Amino acid sequence: MGIMLEIIIYFAIFSVILKLSDAPFVKKIKEAANVYDAIEFKKELIANRKKLLHRFIIVVVLFELILMIINIVIVNKESSSEDKTFLILVSAIYFVAFIVLLIIYVDYSNKNNKFLGNLSVEKAADYLNSENRFILYLRGFESDVYSDLDVGKYDFSEDVLSKVVQKGFGLQLCAVGMTKEVSCPLGGRRLYVEDEVWENEVFELMKKAEKIVYLINDRPSCIWEIQKSKDVYQKCIFVVDDLIKYDNVRKMLKGTINLPDIPISDIGELSTEYDPRRFYFASDNVMKPFEGEVSDYCEMLGLNADAVTEAGIKADKKEPFFKRPFFIFLMMIAAGKAIVEIIDLFK
Repeated sequence: MGIMLEIIIYFAIFSVILKLSDAPFVKKIKEAANVYDAIEFKKELIANRKKLLHRFIIVVVLFELILMIINIVIVNKESSSEDKTFLILVSAIYFVAFIVLLIIYVDYSNKNNKFLGNLSVEKAADYLNSENRFILYLRGFESDVYSDLDVGKYDFSEDVLSKVVQKGFGLQLCAVGMTKEVSCPLGGRRLYVEDEVWENEVFELMKKAEKIVYLINDRPSCIWEIQKSKDVYQKCIFVVDDLIKYDNVRKMLKGTINLPDIPISDIGELSTEYDPRRFYFASDNVMKPFEGEVSDYCEMLGLNADAVTEAGIKADKKEPFFKRPFFIFLMMIAAGKAIVEIIDLFK
């Protein structure tokens, strides 16, 4: 149990140090004048985090090693040679177990911490110059989800969409990211566009994409994207998860682009704020109900309903047992117990 407590204390210290060291970089990102500056600051942030992690592990290792030497040479200097041999052996076992568990614990935490995770630093212009094939996802930024705990909070899941695109087509789902975000939302790969020319770069993404999925929103930028869809309409798929917003979009774009009516049987009386009934339509302009099942995502994209299953998505997201927090916790307890048993054995 001693090893486990030490690791938790060290990681708590590391988390505090990390948060303090992040602050100036986060401030720079938030105050960045343009997307290029923001991306450079993000790269600096990532590099600084990695450097801090390596230095922290080195400091902890040296500190533990010094403590062991002091304990053997100074504190127990009057002990017999047999006792010192025993103490050196136990200390060595403890030290190795501690370092191994610390590295495992920190590695796990890094991969599952939104501040050390999949932060994107890719410019849309650079991505467009590559030979990548992709499906484009356009939406309002308020639909982004940053944690598995929030999955299900929204009617349409970008995370599920990205998994269906990956498993069903072998392609990547791409989305335009918020320039100054410091963590990456769940779902598609984030690409960043320059504010002054965002329309040109988004339209280039639209032209190059294999398919385009719109989550309809009545924000001005989303209205522009829907309006531009008329130039690439054959590969567009529109998702309606808010009938009020869809009604607003239809009124604003009337005469510019013809969007289908809501089926009469489903109109009823629209609420003044939010109506959760969901539909999707493609270039045939036929409204179809969307229930949020994985099979609906498949059919919406033109796949067979069983091309990707919920069980298959869960299996891909499921971590190996040896990377789960509970298993790591058990490893720590087992290591502590093993050291105690070794000490008892020598005694």
